Amino acid sequence: MSALQTSAIPLAEIRENPHNHRKHFDEVYLSELAASVKDHGVLHPVLVRPAPGAKGKVKYELVYGHCRFRAAGLAGLKAIPANVRELDDRAALEVALIENCRRKDVLPMEEAEGYRELHTGHGVSVEQLAESLGKSPEYVYGRLKLAELKSPGMRRALDAGKVSPSTALLVARIPGEKLQEAAAEKILAGGAWDEEADAPGPMSYRQALRLVQEHYMLSLTAAPFDAKAKALIPEAGACGPCPKRSGNCKALYPEVKSAHLCTDPDCFGQKKAAAFKLEQEAAKAKGQKLLKENKALWDWEGKALGHRGREKYVELGDTCPEDKKKRTYQQLLGEEAKVVLARSPDGKLHQLLEREKLAEALAAAGVKLPAKEGSGHDSYATDLQKEREKERFRERVLERLLGVCWERITNGAAHEDTVLRLLVSLTIGSLGASDALLARLGGTPPMEYVAAADERTLLAVLCEALLREDLSHTWKSYAPGMGEVCQAFGVELQQLEREQREADKAGVSEASAP
Repeated sequence: MSALQTSAIPLAEIRENPHNHRKHFDEVYLSELAASVKDHGVLHPVLVRPAPGAKGKVKYELVYGHCRFRAAGLAGLKAIPANVRELDDRAALEVALIENCRRKDVLPMEEAEGYRELHTGHGVSVEQLAESLGKSPEYVYGRLKLAELKSPGMRRALDAGKVSPSTALLVARIPGEKLQEAAAEKILAGGAWDEEADAPGPMSYRQALRLVQEHYMLSLTAAPFDAKAKALIPEAGACGPCPKRSGNCKALYPEVKSAHLCTDPDCFGQKKAAAFKLEQEAAKAKGQKLLKENKALWDWEGKALGHRGREKYVELGDTCPEDKKKRTYQQLLGEEAKVVLARSPDGKLHQLLEREKLAEALAAAGVKLPAKEGSGHDSYATDLQKEREKERFRERVLERLLGVCWERITNGAAHEDTVLRLLVSLTIGSLGASDALLARLGGTPPMEYVAAADERTLLAVLCEALLREDLSHTWKSYAPGMGEVCQAFGVELQQLEREQREADKAGVSEASAP
């Protein structure tokens, strides 16, 4: 690569590189630059090369200096100072990329596509790119992956500066256009609020990272299938050598601590389904019962039986409460255990025993258990009933609290600012319309009612809908925000409970206001 000459070349003899990765030019900047060029001329030469396949007047192809070239045309210049060099396609692209990377107005996607063309089109390695561009290998890996961003919405947001390249890279790393688009929609619309401004906007990088890690990165160590198995999905093979495993490209996942995360939820799901099918076939061969998926049986994390599941089943590995030696059902029943198989929402296979058949199974296995009144299986239903009665009582107390809130908002006894601050401080749920709320609205559909309601009534509707969503979880105790609401409205929780007990005795199950 040697310089041939520096001279003023007519603009008509120069063409712009049709393969230049830079497509965006700021029109305001070009206008300002053209004004400067008109007054002072082009102070720094552009770089051109002899144009490949040149025809007619065109003799040269622009390598870099596109803004100066366009500004010269806008300023009415006929020629522009230029350095002429012999460059092949790869060298021309590399020189242009190095020059453009020094400029702040180059869009990240343009930079990424330039890296990709050098890497895939001309065989330049990541290490060579990093050295020639003065970047780290991690940076180059990131830009190469950014070039694989499929989501049009995320590309537009990145070009407009609404999201950072780091946030866009989180999406670009997700395999598959559909998954990328789904993640991009959540990040761009996401329900998140900008941390520095009172305006809705896309998620921050930290929020987007949490979303991607929770929904698009799956633990292989906790996978409900053998990650070493090659035959589950033959075309995918084992998970260990897969390029979509986080540990196989650490430079692309610098923030990920675990090396055993799958970044392809679709493939993970296919392997999970294939493994479950094999388990189904094995269970059928053994004559075992296999439950259909039923999320109601499991706790909110989907990892263990919830209270509804425990009404019907016990885990085979659970300790038998009546056994003095504290043995598990598996130890007590051995091969006699008639297992029901069920997969929890987290993907794990569980061996369950039907509670109603448990006593009979233990007796058939020759297990003698001490009879103790009010304990173990005999008392389970009674204890559960007591817990449910307490839960329903707390629900009625909550109903009374909501009635107090309604009355004191609508008659002006509660300060609006206090109510609004309370609502902001609590977790905002969806605006559902309960039967009690509909009754307060006189049976009018909520949207019609809201259209004609005054501000205080609107505030009351909003307050009830949000508080009902946030405070309705009364399984073991009142929701944490219950005390804050009582304090904000000047209500004593103990007084609400006393009033509800009196209403219960009188046969009144609900109270809209004390």
